[in-house]
Order: sequence, then C-alpha cells, then structure tokens
Amino acid sequence: MVLPITQMMFHKCTLCFWVIISLLPVVHANEIKRAYDDTLYIKKGTSLVVNNKIININSDTIVVLPSYFNYKIIPEKNEVNLKKVTGRIRNSFWYKELHNIIVVEPTNDGKSDTVATRPSAQEFYRFANRPIRKIFIKQLPVFGPTISDTTRVATSFLEKAGNNIHFQTRRYLIKKNILFKEKDLVNPDVFSDNERIIRALPYIDDTKISIIPCPGMCDSVDVYVYVKDIWTIAINVQVDGLKSGTAEFTSKNVLGLGQEISEEYMWDDSKYPTYGYEGIYYINNMGGSFISGTLSYYHSFGTEALQLNLSRDFFTPNTKYAGGFLFNNTISTVRYVNASVAAFLPVEYNHYETWIGRSYKLTKDYFSKNRQNITFSAKNSIDHYYQRPSVSEFKNYSYQNKEQYLLSVSYTNQNYFKSNLIYNFWKTEDIPVGTMLSFTGGFENNEFKNRYYVGTDFAIGKYLGKFGYVETGFTYSSFLKNHRIEQGVVLANLNYFSNLFVFDRYSLRQFVTIKFTGGINRYYKESINMNNKNGIIGLTNDSVWGNKRLNMDWETDCFTPWKLLGFRFVLFAYANHVWISRPGDKLLNVMPYTGFGLGMRIRNPHLVFNTIQIRFTFYPNIPSNSLTTIYNISGEQNYSPANFSPKAPSVTTYQ
Repeated sequence: MVLPITQMMFHKCTLCFWVIISLLPVVHANEIKRAYDDTLYIKKGTSLVVNNKIININSDTIVVLPSYFNYKIIPEKNEVNLKKVTGRIRNSFWYKELHNIIVVEPTNDGKSDTVATRPSAQEFYRFANRPIRKIFIKQLPVFGPTISDTTRVATSFLEKAGNNIHFQTRRYLIKKNILFKEKDLVNPDVFSDNERIIRALPYIDDTKISIIPCPGMCDSVDVYVYVKDIWTIAINVQVDGLKSGTAEFTSKNVLGLGQEISEEYMWDDSKYPTYGYEGIYYINNMGGSFISGTLSYYHSFGTEALQLNLSRDFFTPNTKYAGGFLFNNTISTVRYVNASVAAFLPVEYNHYETWIGRSYKLTKDYFSKNRQNITFSAKNSIDHYYQRPSVSEFKNYSYQNKEQYLLSVSYTNQNYFKSNLIYNFWKTEDIPVGTMLSFTGGFENNEFKNRYYVGTDFAIGKYLGKFGYVETGFTYSSFLKNHRIEQGVVLANLNYFSNLFVFDRYSLRQFVTIKFTGGINRYYKESINMNNKNGIIGLTNDSVWGNKRLNMDWETDCFTPWKLLGFRFVLFAYANHVWISRPGDKLLNVMPYTGFGLGMRIRNPHLVFNTIQIRFTFYPNIPSNSLTTIYNISGEQNYSPANFSPKAPSVTTYQ
C-alpha cells in the first residue's frame, strides 16, 4: 500500500522519535501530533494531557482523539523503566521476536475477556438519535497499527514490504457495506450490526466505528469507520497421515476488489483417480445489494460437479427481504452393495433450490435488548436424476426424483456481545444471544408418492455472567403419510464455553458440547455412524452404525503469550465420547467409544491463512477394524457459534 506523503512522513518521524527516546536514560512525556485521529488504549496510573489539561487515568481506558487535539501521555514509573529495557533490545531481530516471552509490555493486546461487559450496541447508546454530519473511512495497513492502537507502525523489513505489495481494499467496497449515511440519526443497533458485517468480510481483519461530537456543535456527530485489512493471499496444507491430504491456494481480495479465487488440490492413495481439484470464485455483496455469488467446479475421485449459488441472508434484524437460488449438476460413481455384491454405479443429477423470505420487526426501540422479528419464508427444491442405482419406495431415497415445497414462520429475538479469545485468535468476536422458534410445513412429490412434511426448531443462547455462555437447541421433523411418521429426526444440543481464566500471562477457556441425534422410522439403510466429525475425530469404521447417537465432547484451550514472527500459539487438550445404538437397544446401556488427544494451533492474525492445527489423537476404546489417524496437520477454518437469525426452510439432515 502506498501511503499519503503526510502519513509516510509521520510514520518515519514517529519511528525515529521512539528510537531516540529508547536510548535516553529517562523517558519524558511525549507530545503527539498527527494527520489523523488516534484510538488510544491508556493504562491505569498514567496521565493524559489534552490541550494543556491534565487528566489522571484511574482505570484502563480507550479514548478516540480527533486529529485537531494535541496530547501527551505521561507513563507511570514502571512503564518508563520497561521502555528503557525494551529499547535496548529493539535492534536485535531474534530478541525483537522473542522479547514478549521475556518481557511483558503493558499494552492492550486484546486479551481481556469482554463478553460480560461489552454488549455490541452499548458504546453507541449515548449518541442515539443525534444527526450524522460526516462519515470518515480510515483504512489501516495490514502490518503495524491495530484497531485498538492506530499509532503503531510497521518496523521490520518484512512488515513494510508486506504493506507495500498488498492491494488495499478499494474504498468503495467499504462504503457499500456501510448501513448508514450522512444526515441519518445514530441508531445504536445499526452501528453495532455494521461493525459485525464489516468484520465478517473475508478480507477484513477487524473494524471499529467511533462517534465524535462535532466541535462547536451541540447535536451533530462525526463518524469514523476504522478498517484494517488482512493479508489475503494464502497457502493452506492439510496432511492426513502419509497417504492423503490437500493443498489450497487462495486470494480473498483479488486486486483489492473484494473478490475471492480459491484452488484446492487433493490426493488420496485409497481412491481412484488419486488426485483431484476444486476451484471457487466468490463475490461478496454485489453492487451494494448484499447478494453474494459463488461459482464452483469440483473434479475429484470420480466425481465432477458444477455449482452456482446466489444468496441474500437476513444479515441484520432490520433486513426485510432475503432469498437465494442454487443450481448443482453432479456426475459421479458410487460404490453400491446389493446381496453382498459390490459394484461401482454411475450417478448423474441436477439439483435446484429457490427461496424467498420477508421479515417484520416487532420492536422499534433504539435501546431494545430484545430485537424481535417475525419472518415468513417459502422454498422450492427439485432433484432430477439421469443415472442412479435402482430405487423403490423405501429404498435409496436419496436417489429418488422429487420436488419439495416448504413454508416456514419464525420468531427471532437476537442481539450480540463483543468478546475475544473464544473461537478465533486475538480478534474481536461477535457472540449471539437470543431466542429462535421456527415452524415449517409443506409437502413432497416424489416418483412413488406424495406426503406432508412438518418440523419445528427451537434455540436459545444466553450469557450467564461469571458462569460463561450457553446455547441449547431442539429440532424435530418428519414426513407424514396416512398419519404415519416417516424419516423422522430428533436433534438436541448444548454448547457451553466458560469465561476466560487468566493465570499470569496464560489464559484458559473450557468448551463442552453435548449432542443427541435420533431417527424415527427411517428407510432401509438410513443410519448414522460415529466417523470423524460425526463422532470421534480421525476415526472411520463403517461396521458401527445405529439409529441413535449421543456425543459428549470437551476441549480446554490455553492461549499462550508466545509470539514468533507475528504467529500466535494456542495449546489444547480434548476428548470425544460417543454412544451409538441400533433399533431396540437402549442408548446408555451400550459401551461408549472414546478418543482423546493434545494439539497446538498456530495463526498469524494479520494473514488470511487458515489456522495451522497439529493434532495427536489416542484411541483407548474403539471397535476393531477401525481406521485411525493418530496425527493430523491441517488448516483449520475459524469457527463461530450459531446465530438466531431466520433462515431458509429446509428438511432436517439425518447424519
């Protein structure tokens, strides 16, 4: 990125200034002059001098100062001594990379557990209903400054080179993702939603919206949108043992245009052909419509698929309309066993989906903690097969030609908290809280019969204060034919994570997941297993199946202070317990299967690379003839908890 001349001069002068100061035996208060606004994190015990007024800081504070304010920061005594120590090692590369392990700087590194104290809209409440005079977009380089400290600058050669060759996100892309405009009144809910929307963009690292009262004006405000790009070119490699894996090449912001191109190459010695390929082209928020489009092509291991997907979600509770269109053409071969004789049979089909939804707000209060909506949605889907295995009314349902018509009505009540160190690395996270209740009905026409479909979903998520966060849900669905239940599904889940436990420079968080899956009057060979993500990580055994399954998983994450070349490290321990039973057996009477292990996740928050995950799993109690992966190196995607926004009506998956 090429900075404006004034900013380049400022950064160079600031860098020289700190080098000189670090060599002095005494550190004095520093007067800061700059060409843009600063977001400051000020530690308890320091003093802030603004326009010749001294303010004593009695608690850790974040302050946004406009560029026309001159200020000084007078550090407390121990911070002065620390700057002297860190200044002496500043010129050494390895000391520079490792000094955070030896010396703890008193800076805000985003490691506070903020979920209890930071409802997303809280900081905007005091400006509610005030008119917006101007909107300023402040784009920060990939390396150097952070959202919480815009005064930081890139110092190493690699950081400076990275900023220079990075294609900064085009300003118009940021503008089209802003939900408010000049002369609008400040709506705290809209502002908090907007932070979340921009932060969720695949090419954005973090964002913050600050509101500053206009000087000399009693009611109007200026709005500053701080946006920090992420390094968007990545190579992700996953290795499963020695015989299979994937390598992915991704650019999530081609030429700064907000478009994504991804190519993935895969290999597996147990399949034929041994190698495969997948290519994806993705456009986010086309023309400011919040419609996203994906075109993908997959050709691997005997399967070739082409897919086009256009979708617009209910991205905020204020969104009135949502919908989507999906087309998929697949040509494949499947291993089919009939009367103990195995054969590979060709499969070719087209799948179509179209849906539309309309949402109505039930609350209009800017300060509402319960943002309630009622939403109506309709969906049509078609499956048409050209080649397939033999089918009958109760056999090979997934290969039947069918058309489904679904209608749903949903009540949602949703809000968000800000936090960090939960699912992602040292990045602001938006944690949903609220309630969702949905009823779905419709009918299906297939080549053997017509029947009705009914389903209900309920979910609730809540922050429990010092006890952490819990989200739980229940789903029931089934087809009905002549008052008889067919292909019924019952799901129940509970997801929990604790608050952050801080021990010196290490932080711990506990995760617990409990999930029940049950089938009612499922068709021939419709069963569930416990393979890999369905049960025990890294395990495959096709001989263990049933119609009921209980999963209990726990994981303990340790966020370390270690940092090397910008990469952060998290250690974790985990265990998977699975009970699975066949029809007629009681679930808790069977012996559970278990896998547990240790691992490490490595990530540079400035890069778009998937988290590098190294995992070692042990299997003390598993069935015989199981295939296991004791170690795994993969590029793990970032996770986030389920939200409570309405979605397209669908038939519940049994897996």
